[in-house]
Amino acid sequence: MSVGAERSPTTGHRWGGAERVVAAVTGSSPGTTLLVVGGMHGNEPAGLVAGRRVVEHLKRTDKELRGSLVVMTGNRKALAKNRRYLDRDMNRRWSRAHLERAKSRHHHELSREDREQLTLADLFEQIVDETSGDVLYLDLHSTSGEAHPFAVIIENEGNQAAADALSVPVIVDLDVFIDSPSMTWFVERGITALGIEGGVHEGADTIDHLERTIWESLVYAGCIDEIPASVTVDRCDAHDGEARTFRVRYRQAVVPGTGFEMAPGFPSFRPVSEGEVLASNNTGPIRSPLSGYIFLPRYQDQGEDGFFLLTVEDAQGEPSP
Repeated sequence: MSVGAERSPTTGHRWGGAERVVAAVTGSSPGTTLLVVGGMHGNEPAGLVAGRRVVEHLKRTDKELRGSLVVMTGNRKALAKNRRYLDRDMNRRWSRAHLERAKSRHHHELSREDREQLTLADLFEQIVDETSGDVLYLDLHSTSGEAHPFAVIIENEGNQAAADALSVPVIVDLDVFIDSPSMTWFVERGITALGIEGGVHEGADTIDHLERTIWESLVYAGCIDEIPASVTVDRCDAHDGEARTFRVRYRQAVVPGTGFEMAPGFPSFRPVSEGEVLASNNTGPIRSPLSGYIFLPRYQDQGEDGFFLLTVEDAQGEPSP
């Protein structure tokens, strides 16, 4: 049999019995461990559904698999309440320095997200330490505003190569504007890591887009030779099939109590002009400081990011006119 039981790729213990790991499968041959996290934000469960689908398909069809696929939850307590977070955004503060400070604090001083994060970081450490092959990390998300699927990377050669293997646009420099997303934990250890947005939270195709990304990542990692013909989810091509890289140039912060409200009708990647009104708060309209593309507009009641602005880069990494 080409696919093993739902067990840890390294210890032999059943991952499926853990609270954190919701699905896992290990092939009969060694290879890369594809580590998938869904629900890092508690109102974004689509990645977990997509991960389970892939694991179930691999088991059901006895597909030849090299290495392992492990699917785990991010913020369990926020998932239970369908909230982005309870105390703070859990997709922040993943640098070594942040985690060491959290570990040094008394348990009662920690927020609910701090406790979830430390538990998840310990599991990351266990898997990375005990896995003999490479690890590839996917952090799966969805958006509050309409958006094509896309990948977010911390810019380096390995992350770029993995992102280029996917049928989605690539966003760089988001990590310059937000405080160490979960990809940081892996990149600091020399491990390839991608953040993936599949589409709007309740979108009919969002789970399909995230599932397709997992399949494409399994092929890139050498875990399978090709996506099975029985997988019916389509490619996630956007922007007329052009291979495009977007760079984050601006972040609009949201200060609690200032009455931030995004103007309606702004899907991610819509072109905007310098001076165009994009949102408002208690002081009046918020205008775009530059011409480019709007990204991740906040159409929900939680989050410290109102929107971002992007520019497109050509093949040489220069901004396109």
